[in-house]
Amino acid sequence: MITKKTLIYIMGSGRSGTTALATFLGNSSEILNLGEMHQYFKYIVDEKECSCGKLLNDCEFWRSKIDCLTQESLENSRKLSEKMESHSSIIKHLLNSFSNIECERYIELHQSILDSIQSDSEKSTLLDSSKYIGRALALNKLDNIELKIIYVVRDVRGVINSFSKKVQTSKSPLSTIVYYSLINLVAEFISRFIFRKKVIQIRYEDLINNPNSLFDRLESFLNLNLQDVKGNVERQKAFEIGHIVGGNRLKKNKEIYFRKDVSWKKNFSWVDRIIYYILAAPIMILNRYKF
Repeated sequence: MITKKTLIYIMGSGRSGTTALATFLGNSSEILNLGEMHQYFKYIVDEKECSCGKLLNDCEFWRSKIDCLTQESLENSRKLSEKMESHSSIIKHLLNSFSNIECERYIELHQSILDSIQSDSEKSTLLDSSKYIGRALALNKLDNIELKIIYVVRDVRGVINSFSKKVQTSKSPLSTIVYYSLINLVAEFISRFIFRKKVIQIRYEDLINNPNSLFDRLESFLNLNLQDVKGNVERQKAFEIGHIVGGNRLKKNKEIYFRKDVSWKKNFSWVDRIIYYILAAPIMILNRYKF
């Protein structure tokens, strides 16, 4: 009998605290944080940097995983992965309309990548913080992993505040609300009817306000010991970023500290808060957020 490896997948909308959560969990002695692996081939082909500052092709951690790939296989792998992991792929996954050849190629490719990473690591569990629902559905086809999904949701006003900052990709409040509502409505549906016992839903606010309780829930769901993560939070120790693909601007710091981010409460007027809440009401009410 083949023992399945565990892959933790963090899913949700952008600016919901997924990079921070992945970093916290990646400092566990049992979890290796890989970052946003949906960007893996893009980082190689476009010669982007690992969080350590070196090109992925030159990074000591990633180099051995890349050496066996030819330029042709990289391009084909990138196209296939983007096709099966994009937002537009969700309907095709639900309708099971990808060809058998595409599914088989995807499964073989990504099982090989994860096996290669796992074989070089002393940690028992891999973590992917790509967020994309399409990638979660694609990874669910792999038969050599036990997929455990952490679906993160955040108060829409915190998401709007984060997207308003002039860093990386910015969005207007209205476009943020449309994006946030669509992503989370689909994630709610997929979680309840497709993934079911494979997923745990958490709120960003519970993470920052009551981290010990939240990590206790994750310990039970993941069946892992997160005592070292809780210890870092309690002692206010730094969390190392590690060697990750993708991620937000936090990765440039090499390490982060556990801090609350509720700046939206002082940045928005009461009128703005109420309007944003009403426009995103289905998700806000469903997740017990208050005015």
